Amino acid sequence: MGLSSRTILNIVELVYYGPALLLSFLIINKHGMGRQSGWIFLAALAVVRIVGAATGIAANSNPSQGLIETSDIAYSIGLSPLFLAWLGVIKRVNEGMHVHSVPPRLINLVHLPIVVGLALAIFGGIKLFDTNPASVKTGVTYTKIAIILFLLSLIALAAITAFTFMRIRHVMDGEKRLVFACLAVIPFLLVRIIYSIIVDFDRSSTIFSLLSTRTAAVVVQAVMSVAMEFIVVLIFLTAGFVTPAIPRSMVQSQQDETTMQPKRRHGWLASQAHPLTAAQPSYTGYKEGQEDGVTAAYPKLNRPQYSA
Repeated sequence: MGLSSRTILNIVELVYYGPALLLSFLIINKHGMGRQSGWIFLAALAVVRIVGAATGIAANSNPSQGLIETSDIAYSIGLSPLFLAWLGVIKRVNEGMHVHSVPPRLINLVHLPIVVGLALAIFGGIKLFDTNPASVKTGVTYTKIAIILFLLSLIALAAITAFTFMRIRHVMDGEKRLVFACLAVIPFLLVRIIYSIIVDFDRSSTIFSLLSTRTAAVVVQAVMSVAMEFIVVLIFLTAGFVTPAIPRSMVQSQQDETTMQPKRRHGWLASQAHPLTAAQPSYTGYKEGQEDGVTAAYPKLNRPQYSA
């Protein structure tokens, strides 16, 4: 008996994400602590996909609720590490920008829908396999809310990326490739999330289904989901390798230098007097008992007196 189409797809994922996990660790080691958050989530995605594919292969050979449930949940939470990887990369770019960057608080705010969507996807996936119809209905609701939150996250990240691209001249020279990488992944993640939306909102479909054994369903999943993730991971891995490692300390020093730049252009520092001010003599007034020229010439002139 030959391998089923779904088993073949799971094997392809194992073959792809095994090396991807290793490459992610190499990039993490290259960029050092504090500048590699995007690729940490790529490594997390690789682990999730390896677990999902392995349990999927086991479930195809010896079906059990536990294996099917694990494989389905591992698939449903795959979008969150992809979005967190994107968020980590675009946040790194903005941290290195001298001026006109997206406010850090705004970037960090995007974490919220991604993390909440992740939690709802896990809880919803668990409840979908419950024997209680009410729990199953709740699980369907959770998964729908989760995918909507992921869609909002996609829109927010695309907007931040577009904003950063419009100010790319302020991006550090070594990190401009990361901006192009973030732009490049948008259409592929859009196709990926459209597939999940159809799967979650049309549970009766036999074509857009994670559990259907039909070859057509597996092909659609391979094209609209698995292949899209492969491309996104490849883009971020390539960007990680071609982008030079820039320590956080160097980024901070360049930001400090930029803050001082307006003063240095005029040849003065904060601790020094401005040259125009220094060139002007200061007026100290006349000493007590000393008459100015006007008072000496017109002794009877009634002049207003000002207090010092």
